[in-house]
Amino acid sequence: MAMRQVEIDHKVSELQKAANKLQVPPPREIVDIGSEFGALLTEAIAGQAHRVFEDLSPRQFEEFIAEIWSRFGFSVELTKSTRDGGYDVVAVSDAPARLKFLIECKRWKKESKVSVSIVRGLYGVKLRTGSSKAIIATTSSFTKPASLFLESHPYELEGRDYDGLIEWCRAAQQPTGNSQCDIWTPRWD
Repeated sequence: MAMRQVEIDHKVSELQKAANKLQVPPPREIVDIGSEFGALLTEAIAGQAHRVFEDLSPRQFEEFIAEIWSRFGFSVELTKSTRDGGYDVVAVSDAPARLKFLIECKRWKKESKVSVSIVRGLYGVKLRTGSSKAIIATTSSFTKPASLFLESHPYELEGRDYDGLIEWCRAAQQPTGNSQCDIWTPRWD
């Protein structure tokens, strides 16, 4: 009987050690930018996007992108504002198939281009998390090597520059949330 208890205690100890090694993700922060979003979206589409994007803090830009994806019909979570694990927004949908998109937001000045090292870093995070796709949403653009890397992984990575963000804004104004952007989203009537 005592030997059996020793075996049980040993197994419990092993399980506790294994559990301690698991990395528990930090709690997600859900943020609602509410009524401001509609006005910002309208201004962005009306040719005022540069001003709208410049007036947003980096965190507000993340919230803006999260709200767009919410309008696309996805369940959306924002990561904490610092040490976010390499992405800012998680967009999940269970219909018609399970999809998980990681979105890294870069609210940068036009002359500051997203480099290939940032794209590769996000690709590594995508692989580590087992996500369906990783997207970089930026108010600027991408360097040539970054664009080439994105093009070489079209089903796993996507880059959205300023013009791509305007497409998202237009698509987010659709009443159903169904978009005409390059990422297919279902229409549920």
